[in-house]
Amino acid sequence: MLLFYFVPALLRCFMASLAMTTVKNITTDQSALLAFKAHIADPYSVLTKNWSVSYSIGELPNLIAIFMKDNYLSGSIPSSFYNISSLKMIRLSSNSLSGSLPNDLCNRLPSLEQLVLRSNGFFGQIPLSLSKCTQLQHLWLEHNKFTGRLPENIGNLSKLRSLVLGHKAHNSLHGMVLVFLRHICVMS
Repeated sequence: MLLFYFVPALLRCFMASLAMTTVKNITTDQSALLAFKAHIADPYSVLTKNWSVSYSIGELPNLIAIFMKDNYLSGSIPSSFYNISSLKMIRLSSNSLSGSLPNDLCNRLPSLEQLVLRSNGFFGQIPLSLSKCTQLQHLWLEHNKFTGRLPENIGNLSKLRSLVLGHKAHNSLHGMVLVFLRHICVMS
């Protein structure tokens, strides 16, 4: 009779322990994506329907790309988002996202090839350290609220293929960058 009460209680403790273990084993990438989800307003529930600990982001061996164009997302991107060190492509165009780019962006994302943030509300200066993104091929920052001097050393990125910064009606940037690109997309 005692076994009849003891086994279900033991099973409940085991299941609770298993659930806590699952939460504690969330990877850095999963934590970063869940923090992103928590900071972003998602009127069409794109993230809510697709990102959870147990669903789509349950196993992330090497997350290399985030494509979220035209999803009506708004809010600021938490700093932890840039901790997904395997990311090669970030494409968050045509939303209402905001925030500044971290100064150590390239140290945190050493494999970054594409940074496409066009048509959002990002602000602040373009980090000088962007020149350390040696794999960067496409940098599209037009239609935001970036200000200040352009990092001249962006022109030294040997793999850079396209650079789109926009015109003064949006970004308020000044300075000169000499860039030798295969496809010139610099707009003034």
